[in-house]
Amino acid sequence: MTGSLLISTSLIALLGVALAILSDLSPVLSRGIRYVSDVLQPIPPAAFVPMAVFMLGLGTKLYAFVIILVTVWPPYLNGVAALAGVGQVQLNTGRMFGLTDWGLLWRVKLPAALPEIFTGIRYAATLSLIAVIVSEMLAGRDGIGFMIFKKAFAMRTPEVFGLMFLVAINGVLLNGLVNLLRRGLTGWHIRMMERPE
Repeated sequence: MTGSLLISTSLIALLGVALAILSDLSPVLSRGIRYVSDVLQPIPPAAFVPMAVFMLGLGTKLYAFVIILVTVWPPYLNGVAALAGVGQVQLNTGRMFGLTDWGLLWRVKLPAALPEIFTGIRYAATLSLIAVIVSEMLAGRDGIGFMIFKKAFAMRTPEVFGLMFLVAINGVLLNGLVNLLRRGLTGWHIRMMERPE
């Protein structure tokens, strides 16, 4: 489960960051996406499942649909805030070196925004695990969520706790892999934050 979740989280994170970049480039697009996120973001994962079953049936498409709708918003919202919050001094310095708007985006704004974007990605990874488990519980035919639901109704408590422990291990592994990626891409920021005053 961890490997597939990592791949899906990575793809969704890229989608969220891409939307954040487009929003930074276009105020009109930013307002449109923000309206959609304001409507969809507060909805819990379980509420999407019945609609998704009706539209897509059971299986991989259902899980993908629910995961995307639930997890794309943290990287997007963090990305929008981080890109908008890049200091004017950094932007002016980039302009002094002759960077165009695209150059400022890729060489100044995006690297400066990455640490905050990764905060959203870590949260999205947790949400993706929750979304998968809930989808499997409510509409699955296999998977850990389905097994937890089935064992709980059979009153097989030790097996339920064992499966919950397995979910926790998946969460720890997923968080660890995201942290490894974060250290690889934003190691400079981590070293700067850990440096003594």
